[in-house]
Amino acid sequence: NERYGVAPSVAFGLGTANRLYLNYLHVTQHNTPDGGIPTIGLPGYSAPSAGTAALNHSGKVDTHNFYGTDSDYDDSTTDTATMRFEHDINDNTTIRNTTRWSRVKQDYLMTAIMGGASNITQPTSDVNSWTWSRTANTKDVSNKILTNQTNLTSTFYTGSIGHDVSTGVEFTRETQTNYGVNPVTLPAVNIYHPDSSIHPGGLTRNGANANGQTDTFAIYAFDTLQITRDFELNGGIRLDNYHTEYDSATACGGSGRGAITCPAGVAKGSPVTTVDTARSGNLVNWKAGALYHLTENGNVYINYAVSQQPPGGNNFALAQSGSGNSANRTDFKPQKANTSEIGTKWQVLDKRLLLTAALFRTDIENEVEQNDDGTYSQYGKKRVEGYEISVAGNITPAWQVIGGYTQQKATIKNGKDVAQDGSSSLPYTPEHAFTLWSQYQATDDISVGAGARYIGSMHKGSDGAVGTPAFTEGYWVADAKLGYRVNRNLDFQLNVYNLFDTDYVASINKSGYRYHPGEPRTFLLTANMHF
Repeated sequence: NERYGVAPSVAFGLGTANRLYLNYLHVTQHNTPDGGIPTIGLPGYSAPSAGTAALNHSGKVDTHNFYGTDSDYDDSTTDTATMRFEHDINDNTTIRNTTRWSRVKQDYLMTAIMGGASNITQPTSDVNSWTWSRTANTKDVSNKILTNQTNLTSTFYTGSIGHDVSTGVEFTRETQTNYGVNPVTLPAVNIYHPDSSIHPGGLTRNGANANGQTDTFAIYAFDTLQITRDFELNGGIRLDNYHTEYDSATACGGSGRGAITCPAGVAKGSPVTTVDTARSGNLVNWKAGALYHLTENGNVYINYAVSQQPPGGNNFALAQSGSGNSANRTDFKPQKANTSEIGTKWQVLDKRLLLTAALFRTDIENEVEQNDDGTYSQYGKKRVEGYEISVAGNITPAWQVIGGYTQQKATIKNGKDVAQDGSSSLPYTPEHAFTLWSQYQATDDISVGAGARYIGSMHKGSDGAVGTPAFTEGYWVADAKLGYRVNRNLDFQLNVYNLFDTDYVASINKSGYRYHPGEPRTFLLTANMHF
């Protein structure tokens, strides 16, 4: 992988009542994507058919195997320019205007194996000769966003009540184009001995593009009210008016899912407009909370928030009202999330160490569910609830710790059970997660650190895949660090990730036919220069 960038910035008027900041960011990446390796041999795996039963005993594939091709790539370019002007009206009130333009281009070709018995070829009874079909996952997308925000912050009193106010207006236009590309044909790959030395070529556009644009105008206001020295109330509201336009075309005469026939007189492969629609609406998002200081070092708090996202809000894809085969119909209601939290925070050891604990719950409604006949309806509800505890700070001036533990339960409250084991658990959401990092400054020039992280087992989604693992196992991973300061201008840091070279499943794809192994033991040496 390659990544490079530049991020110049300049400021004018520092120390005065009028300040201007100019920033620019450019990042270019040239990476090789990895579609993962087969889940053969993992706990819970079974061969997809009786004819492939030999896979039940053939063992895991080498975690270093690469099932892509030498032509696979993931290229992206990001450009962001920001201008912010600030004016101090008085010592307690400041107005800011921020304008930001950003453009992200990405195109990639990622080869992945296709699971299922029908995609396995068996030239002999020896599994080492068996091959698996491959598919090309592609993307060619350009995204642009322009936003302007005017914000006013002010602190003041109304009688004995203190206020810390932030209010403003915001306009945003975001556009996205997904360029249609011609299909890429790939040969099958040996299951246990993959060969990447093939060159199917790059992507060629076919004119069947999808275009989306969303304009949003928003006004907002937030206030923290100091009722007494120990008691605070906070609340805010944001009103969004949005308008989304979307159109897409499909290359006619293709095959498979989403294929369309060519109209009379239209050549095969020509782009044909299939969707041209729009959606407008208003969203109300708000939050409210309270905080009480039990002592100078400890408090308790409670928060509640409501947020909404309209159809197509995360992918610029819309479908006509009443369309049966799309989850982004314009007649669907916005998805709504209600989040509540109650917690406490304490500063101990002369305020060097912060301890926190919280209970949380998020309910999401208006989820879009796919029916048995392939159509979509809006009746889904899901819930995530649990608790978390954390620690951060210094036990002694030389001994620093950062850690946390989260236990959560994610369930489907209304809708189809989507976990492969048939439970109502939400797929790919661990019930337990833990992390702890400890660092000690042994001398003025030497520091050492070590830590551990744990992710609990996760349920896999259910999508009709046969024989794939119903869950991934939980895992522990240890890391370590050694730091050495040469002088005030130079220091070195050696990090060792996955210290004991633990073999674990970092992620698994939706069907469960392939997964990404966790990062093996990795050494990273960093030199830091100060001037």
